[in-house]
Amino acid sequence: MIARLRVLTERLDGSRARLLIRVLFITTAITFTLLPFVRFLHSGTDMDYRTWFDAGRTVLRGGELYPHTQNFPFMYPPTSALLLAGPAFFGKPALILILSSLNTMAWILCIRFSSALMSEERAQNTPIVIASFIVIPFVWSSYHLGQPSLILLALMLGAFLSLRHGHEIITGILVALAVAIKAFPLLAIFYFVYRRYWMAAISLMIALISLLFLLPIPFRAVIPGKINRFLVWPIVCLGASVWMRNPIRRFTRMSPILISGR
Repeated sequence: MIARLRVLTERLDGSRARLLIRVLFITTAITFTLLPFVRFLHSGTDMDYRTWFDAGRTVLRGGELYPHTQNFPFMYPPTSALLLAGPAFFGKPALILILSSLNTMAWILCIRFSSALMSEERAQNTPIVIASFIVIPFVWSSYHLGQPSLILLALMLGAFLSLRHGHEIITGILVALAVAIKAFPLLAIFYFVYRRYWMAAISLMIALISLLFLLPIPFRAVIPGKINRFLVWPIVCLGASVWMRNPIRRFTRMSPILISGR
């Protein structure tokens, strides 16, 4: 088995293999990007893209994202809706194509950041190829369902890479941007405090306040009818993430490995 893996490694490191891998990746990325768009035009299937489009249109119309008379139709941070308003302005097909393209960009960044965190100079190395092949079903699910998982992963990997290079302020801003899209990356602040990355924790909180509470102020759509709902949703989302995932202990054990490279 070891001999076979050694032969596979040598073949994947060859110039022809790298060229083939690049062509295969480009073909796969283009296919994944276009499939949700073509599927919607053909059958009208929009999965979670419908939620993103409705939220963006609500912001454009000046409606309420968090109405106090019923359950929240949009269980995400208000900044997400603001970011979705631009693509939603051009219609649902354009929004699907734009979000799929962002997923592709995030996928490329995930590969590059993962390679850098492993202290590898080239992204076309055997571990990256094997890892990308293993997670292909999960990558496709982000395109298929319209979830921002790849974007969140790219932001978190970029944050850890910045932290390794000592750029704690950038680390905090990247994590805050991830939290502004979906709440659970806020758990990273426990790691920053545990490892005494004070500047990263402070910049995370400042950026988070700016993104979640100051940026939405000019937009009536993201200000709910009762201010208590506006303030309580991050706590609810974070509590649900902790209850369902309980990742803090695993996170604090894994993160020093990512940052140190060992």
